[in-house]
Amino acid sequence: MSELIPDIVADVVAACRQNAAEIAEALTRGIDVSASVSVGKSATYDKESVPEGFEGSGIAVTIEVGGVALVALLTESSGQVPEWVRAPDVTGESRLNTLAQELAMLVLPESVPTGKFGAGWLEGISKALHDADVADGAALVPLKLDCEGQPSQISLVWPCAAPERLLPAQKEAGAESAVDGGVTSDTVTTPQTPRPKPTGLEELPPYARHLLMISVPVSVRLVSKKLPVKDVIELAPGAMISFEKSCDGPLELTVGDHVIAEGAAVKVGERFGLEIGKMTLPEEHFWPVTSKSTS
Repeated sequence: MSELIPDIVADVVAACRQNAAEIAEALTRGIDVSASVSVGKSATYDKESVPEGFEGSGIAVTIEVGGVALVALLTESSGQVPEWVRAPDVTGESRLNTLAQELAMLVLPESVPTGKFGAGWLEGISKALHDADVADGAALVPLKLDCEGQPSQISLVWPCAAPERLLPAQKEAGAESAVDGGVTSDTVTTPQTPRPKPTGLEELPPYARHLLMISVPVSVRLVSKKLPVKDVIELAPGAMISFEKSCDGPLELTVGDHVIAEGAAVKVGERFGLEIGKMTLPEEHFWPVTSKSTS
């Protein structure tokens, strides 16, 4: 298990390169930035020579790992930050939260377990990074954005030793809402606007598409039968076993121990294949809903 330290630069660069297309899609969904993404040359953070635009404002995404954070920064001077990000409504907050969640899974290697994440507006990026204990020598990886020929970049900087200081305005706003609304809980939950259901695989979020890439064992089951152990140990070359199934009966396609389809054996070149004739729906389970009796 890796920690969020500058030594994992190569792993972060590799993850960003592998997921560049999905990072671009996340930016489009989250903050309306339509651009291709590539990874620039990694460097170290220097307070005396900060990247262009850091003296001004911009949007910050924080991804915490073990009490420290990686910060993704897009400056206002890039021209790619929409105006609504300064003071997002409930829908805007939901979009920013989703963007932070997706970036957490795309810019870090799988060996780094992510924790809390968030996003918000920073007034004065350099000062905010100083207040949040981002020291000289911190890792800096630029994600180059090409927005129809207009170049800009997102800067990934880590470690940020005090991420709780980075977006204090959000925490203060949450506290005020709790007082004004009479809420005594430390956490203020805002209603989330439901996202529309996807109509195709390309509309699924990146983490869902990653699940679709998992390899699972697929096999064709000709037939099965149970035999006593004494009959099994008596088997020898030339022994015949009869099954209660006709030779031209359907074959079952299984994933693990679950039958998902039926079909017929076919020849594909010099190999054996299965032509699927019917998909098998998963078994349904029902539980009765009963009310508690009252005395």
